[in-house]
Amino acid sequence: MGKLNVRQELAINELLKGNSIAQSAKNVGVSEATLNRWLANTEFKVVLNERKSIIVDNCIDKINLLGNKAITVLNSMLDDENVSICCWFRC
Repeated sequence: MGKLNVRQELAINELLKGNSIAQSAKNVGVSEATLNRWLANTEFKVVLNERKSIIVDNCIDKINLLGNKAITVLNSMLDDENVSICCWFRC
């Protein structure tokens, strides 16, 4: 297949948005059969999976960052004698 064409790139973007195959095909202007054929193509799948992996990695990085911030805040609250448990639950 060589390099992906413009419509294939657009289809990957549509799929990465979470659109169904039917909606992605419609948005790109191809038939579902064409998109399914692309999805069966090794090169198309490799590119799609690489981009999914990047998105997942970015999400994991953000979750780790937020988790670390949350732990820091909770730790400081637990160590602060002036913070009552009601503050935690907005009593």
